Amino acid sequence: LCEKPLAASVTDGEAMVAACRAAGVRLAVAYPVRFSPAYAAVQAAVASGRAGRILTVSGANNGAMPTRARRWFAEPELSGGGALMDHTVHIADLLDDLFGEARAVEVYAQTNNLLYADEVAAETGGLVSVTYADGAVATIDCSWSHPRSHHSWGGLELTVVGERATLEMDAFDQKVHGFSERQGRGTEVPFGVDLDELMLRAFLFGPEEGGMTVADGEGGLRGLRIVEAGYASARTGVPVAL
Repeated sequence: LCEKPLAASVTDGEAMVAACRAAGVRLAVAYPVRFSPAYAAVQAAVASGRAGRILTVSGANNGAMPTRARRWFAEPELSGGGALMDHTVHIADLLDDLFGEARAVEVYAQTNNLLYADEVAAETGGLVSVTYADGAVATIDCSWSHPRSHHSWGGLELTVVGERATLEMDAFDQKVHGFSERQGRGTEVPFGVDLDELMLRAFLFGPEEGGMTVADGEGGLRGLRIVEAGYASARTGVPVAL
């Protein structure tokens, strides 16, 4: 079970998938958000046809600048990139599951490091547009845009626009929100399910009946290809075909 993203480059990711296949070893990628009850509700509405054909998706996986705890997150030679590498793949995984066989075919991205430009050279903000084989278009805000003083590390939100319904989800909003007089800032107390625990149980014992499976190496590789195409697009200023 590999932490996300699968690797720091597509070449390394392909080598990992090939090595595990040759050795007969199962390879999975740690995408816990797909075990969110909020995502399960979105997936059920799409799978049942109640939402109609999906036209567009708007997603945001924002977070705080991670370098205080993990400096290497903003060192591309170690992490493979910055915010685009760190925060594109969770939503890319949800869309990979949601769209099924309608795979991503084109990626356009813009990035900058206007946030924390005096601290790191890696991109700290980005917007990625992904076109899928069925014509649906998704946008992913992958920025490290939460202030360091924020009471939450970040979050993941998704809006899915279908022909018959618009679906909205917040993967991490099972919390009691308040304000701490002692700390002088907002605070929150989570009460929802532990997504990491659900993911690990599915990895160790298999999915529950009708439940979500853990993302496999091939799925992780597809997300990594979207990230690599995003970097290529940001450099050239034009869409990149997958």
